[in-house]
Amino acid sequence: MLGSIKGMPHELERLRRIGWYQAYYSLTGVERIESGSPIDELLNGGIALGSVVDVFGENGVGKTQLSFQLCVEGARRGLKGEDPRPLLFVDACGTFRPERVQEIAELRGVEGVLDRVMVKEVRGLEEQGRLIDELYKRAGLFQLIVFDTITENFVAGEAGFEERAEFSRQLLELGFVALKGRTAILLTNTVRVRLETGELVETAERVMRQNVHIRIRMSKVDGLRARLVEPDLGVEVKYSIGRGGIASAL
Repeated sequence: MLGSIKGMPHELERLRRIGWYQAYYSLTGVERIESGSPIDELLNGGIALGSVVDVFGENGVGKTQLSFQLCVEGARRGLKGEDPRPLLFVDACGTFRPERVQEIAELRGVEGVLDRVMVKEVRGLEEQGRLIDELYKRAGLFQLIVFDTITENFVAGEAGFEERAEFSRQLLELGFVALKGRTAILLTNTVRVRLETGELVETAERVMRQNVHIRIRMSKVDGLRARLVEPDLGVEVKYSIGRGGIASAL
């Protein structure tokens, strides 16, 4: 029906093309947490409160650095009185480094970040599910939730039907946590080699595509690059990684 409207404004055509649900998060006027990096360009200024963003790529491309930066900038929002809620970093594989978060915070002039970031370690898909259930019950407690790495406790190639169903349920519930609690959720993920073609694809790609709002691929192809792949609008940025985290390409 939408496509049949004569003289459809350009903005409506864009919304139709990328999907209404994802389009909502591309509109102006939505509260966002900026990372202070070129990745913000792919998110129309930052990760929107109420959205689930999936960032995936090989080791060393800066996924965890981006997570740290968002924690720092989320804490800045609290200091400025924009959103006093704390932040949650869910550490599934031992990646949280408080000294690194502190270094980024100091270089960005933000104080008291570690006092505002709660860290929760999860080991196993069942434990991860219990945590997500608790987050659903207490939706709205956090302004930002980071899961690094969301598939660490889910090996797609070895998972049976029950495990796949449980992982899908967890992702779906996280979507409700984001919307119900007006919370920004960042999921980081790994990549694997597709046996049929030899190409690198996201771990548990199918279920991730079905249950997140925005997907970004970070890679080392011809330097460090990040590309918006869901919705696929052909938008890409180059970046570098330094003491202050992810920054514009040198």
